[in-house]
Parts: sequence; C-alpha cells; structure tokens
Amino acid sequence: MNRESFTDILMDSLKGRRLFIKMGATNGRLGIDSLSAYAMAVDADAVLAGSVFAFCTKMHNQIRLLLWDDNAYWLLTKKIYAGYYIWPERYDERESVEACYAQLRVLLKDSRSMRKEIKKTCEELESTVAE
Repeated sequence: MNRESFTDILMDSLKGRRLFIKMGATNGRLGIDSLSAYAMAVDADAVLAGSVFAFCTKMHNQIRLLLWDDNAYWLLTKKIYAGYYIWPERYDERESVEACYAQLRVLLKDSRSMRKEIKKTCEELESTVAE
C-alpha cells in the first residue's frame, strides 16, 4: 500500500496560506509565545489571516511551522535524528522572506540525497532578501 506522507498532506492543506521563512537559525528553546511574537512583528495582518511562518533551529535538525487558526496558534515541529536540514542564511537586516510551498517542500527533504536541489532553493530565497 503506497500512502501519502504526512508532509505531503500537510503541505497540500496549507497551500492557500501565505508562507514566510525565517532566514538563518532560530533558538530551538523558543516556545509558541516567543515565535508568535516574532511573527506578529514581521506582519501582524498576515498572522491573523492564517499565514504560516517557518523556522529552523540552530542545530538544523528541527523545522517548526507556526500558524494562526480559529483564534489559536498551531506549532508543528519536524525533527530529524540523522543528518540535518539545509536552510537559507540571513545576510542583511531583513530576517524573513515570503516563499512558496514548493520551496518549503524542498527544504523539508533529506539533505543527504537532495543537496543540490536544496542549495539552489536556499540561493533563490537568499537572493529574494537581497532585492
């Protein structure tokens, strides 16, 4: 039986929402209140409209998605135990960039097998910040 992965189901369910990627590492000890305060500082209207904010921890082994839905926040975490995620770095004072789900889907892949494709996606996101 070939079933769809949870990542695929999640990405498909979030497609209609705007997506912001926090460039560089985020302290993995930050909880839902700190991450939501960060998201509100980036774009409060986007948060309340249900946008998704993606964060990667300093160790690059966790990606966290924060979103507002039905008067409450969701915080989803994907943690890998072998390897690491490749995540776009921050190069200037702009910390977050609006992205598309195809880019996030690439970032969520196993870095060992998809290294070139992931690095290309990071370069695309980093160049968006430079504009």
